[in-house]
Amino acid sequence: MTSTFVVLCPEGVVIAADSRITYQLHPQNHWKIGHIDNVQKIFHLKEPNVCGSYWGLAEIQGKPILQHLQDFEKSQLSRSDDVDSIAKKMKTYLENIAPKIERRMGLHITGYIDNTPKLRHVFHEFWHINGEFVNEDCHAECYLPPLGNKVMYREPKEYPVLFNGDNLVANALFNYAPKFPPYSAIVPHKLSLGDCVELAKLIIGMSIHRLNYFFDQRMQQNKVPKTVGGPIYIATITPEKGFNLSQYDPNKL
Repeated sequence: MTSTFVVLCPEGVVIAADSRITYQLHPQNHWKIGHIDNVQKIFHLKEPNVCGSYWGLAEIQGKPILQHLQDFEKSQLSRSDDVDSIAKKMKTYLENIAPKIERRMGLHITGYIDNTPKLRHVFHEFWHINGEFVNEDCHAECYLPPLGNKVMYREPKEYPVLFNGDNLVANALFNYAPKFPPYSAIVPHKLSLGDCVELAKLIIGMSIHRLNYFFDQRMQQNKVPKTVGGPIYIATITPEKGFNLSQYDPNKL
């Protein structure tokens, strides 16, 4: 599991993720898991100065995701690529992997095009055809009916947010809290870059710490496995300073 979060604001782009990957110790019991921490889930495509994060799978066909991304950068990208063309090429790259990818996974891809921050989401969900990925423009986010493939409506956003994997905390803050009095909402276009970094720390940090207390409703004797953890990595991209990556200890936030 992963907790990853991206927010665009007028000053720049902030992308964050935890650094834990988990694996089952006993195939018949998903509560028995092992984990490895400090795994990098934020990647920087240096030539076009685009960065991203991934959620879902730690490896594809036995090869770590970061190795796929490095191979993708070397073989597919040029200086003329930007967020949109990279997302398009990434969709094709992932769909050409054999055997076809069946499990849920996705990549957040963000950066600047002509001094404007852009965000794309290339992902495969459980209701998709195996190996079929969506290249979603997060500035015109599609809302789909459950288990369907028709767009219900689109909501244009100049400064969108995107969160996947363990996204309970982000959903609570962005989608659920505004529905209750006093109907307050987080509005990215009114936040500074520093605000967005602190928000990213809050969301990933809470996603890690909440697992200390949650129990599965079907099996009250079992706490939810700690599938999110490790150091928090937060990257920023600004027109003036480009890409910058920092690490934070969630126990000190």
